Amino acid sequence: MFHKVLIKITNMQYIKDLIIDNNKKCIVSGTGISANLLKTININDYFIIGVNDINKLNIHIDILLLVDKKEIFLTDKKFTKEYNMTRVSDIEKTNCEYVVLADNSWNFCDDKKYLFTLKENINKKKHIDIYEDALDYGYDSPTVACILAITLGFKNINIIGVDFTDNHFFIDDGTHTLVKNNYLPKINSCYNIINEYCKNNDITINNLSPYSNITAINKIDIKDI
Repeated sequence: MFHKVLIKITNMQYIKDLIIDNNKKCIVSGTGISANLLKTININDYFIIGVNDINKLNIHIDILLLVDKKEIFLTDKKFTKEYNMTRVSDIEKTNCEYVVLADNSWNFCDDKKYLFTLKENINKKKHIDIYEDALDYGYDSPTVACILAITLGFKNINIIGVDFTDNHFFIDDGTHTLVKNNYLPKINSCYNIINEYCKNNDITINNLSPYSNITAINKIDIKDI
């Protein structure tokens, strides 16, 4: 669940115009166990948008997306205070070109940071709108990352690490909190809305995870990307 952050930006278009090669295939990575499969491909062939703890894969990330406030990570009751502090510190050391943030509490070099406003929940309005200074959202960070990829003009988008199975690739922490709280049907509804938007706008979108409980997006083997 995300809280709206009222930060106005004007440089989302700047990202789209200047920074990226949107002719590449884009991979949006969550932090589920299938994210490990990214180590089996040549990362340099793709544009990678990763969320949260993706740095623990030790691969280069083009864009790190952080939707939640740093405080959410620092006060995560699943882990100790010491673990949370180390986790935040590690995230802030992510090897990436740019950081797209919904909150300015994170410590990154200013020339890397691009702030945005969380706009509307797509599961409630049942469609996606594209803005220059904001992103629609759902219930998980990769949903926002997919909408970012669409906003940036990618025509081939692939998700991985969006599993909603037990554990994350970097820690055995049991059942995903959103699954425990019965959000999986709503999450799948969001990905169905993303899938329909892509279908109607000549965008290819695939799910590269063999383990994923996201059923709304077509699955393919990562070798066939």
